[in-house]
Amino acid sequence: MGAGAGAGVALGAAAPPALARQASAARPTPIGRLDGLPGNKSISSAGFHSDGRHLLAQTSAGAWYWDVSRPSHPVKAGEMPAGFGSLQQTLPDRPVAASTAPSGLDLLFWNLVDPARPVKLSAYGLPRLPERWGLEFSPDGKRFALVRLSGMAGSQHITLVDTSDPARPTDYGSAWNFSDPNGKVRCMTFVVSPDGARSCLAMDFGSELGDWWMLYTTDPINPGILIDGVPCVDSLGGFAHHIGSGLIAATAWNGHAPYLKLWRWALDPQRGYRLSHLQDLPASEIHAKNRYLAFSPDGRLLAIVCDTTVELFGIQGTGSAARLRHRASLSGAGLAAFSPNSRTLLTQGPTGTGALLWGVSRYAG
Repeated sequence: MGAGAGAGVALGAAAPPALARQASAARPTPIGRLDGLPGNKSISSAGFHSDGRHLLAQTSAGAWYWDVSRPSHPVKAGEMPAGFGSLQQTLPDRPVAASTAPSGLDLLFWNLVDPARPVKLSAYGLPRLPERWGLEFSPDGKRFALVRLSGMAGSQHITLVDTSDPARPTDYGSAWNFSDPNGKVRCMTFVVSPDGARSCLAMDFGSELGDWWMLYTTDPINPGILIDGVPCVDSLGGFAHHIGSGLIAATAWNGHAPYLKLWRWALDPQRGYRLSHLQDLPASEIHAKNRYLAFSPDGRLLAIVCDTTVELFGIQGTGSAARLRHRASLSGAGLAAFSPNSRTLLTQGPTGTGALLWGVSRYAG
């Protein structure tokens, strides 16, 4: 791609030893369970309310909300209205949820000050068939990227939407347009500099030209490539970013082995914000198809959804000294959602067991 590809990315000279198991000798057990889920008891998406007392869970039969003020005794508190549709996101700092309308043609924003009486704030139009689409919210919930896949000659378009005021979602730029019959965006996430001054999209794009990790600045006037490709990485499966610490985690494949990679976005007085490599963790259970990663709100834990487990890592140290340490393997897969206070983690339990709540404070750091 462009000149200066990978600038600011420092790679270790040698791979570290295999991931060491440092979890507690006692097998982790859930502290609570969401029983009585309708449908097939499988949660497709979930998110905690900003008050930390409630969470929303989507099943094949609808969206439900629970009182989890006592995680060991969660109580099903009610069902979202029929017009709610399918849950997409809860915003971390506001009592707001985003859902796709039952028609699939609109993204709806809801005021959840009273979860029993949700109020629709606005509707944002989504692409009509036969286009496909995907959504990615920024970690602070104040913007999202809408990916449109037209299916014609691989045409792909990314629209950036400002949701600082959920009652008035507003288009504010176009990050990327590309047409390649053999290419597609495999995964992406928002990356925001610690001071909030720079916002980018990180993407893994596969095409005949190769697999690249790209950071696109979300400047609506002059979008461009900030970093063009990461050396020694063939493909990336999933991303997670924590705004406060500047840490970025990704599952990756380097052509020989799967890795969990840790970077930090920090300010270089001479060159501005740069991406620096902190750690590689090779591990058989961490592979490039693990596409869902999540940092806890306090930045002290990282959860990775694997095939049959959710792998939990504590984050030791800060800044350039930050390192990941494996702490526990939790039953369940499919999703992982942290409570606002970072003390509780929701996972989808094994088939037929509902959703599980875990106390995770002891694994931090």
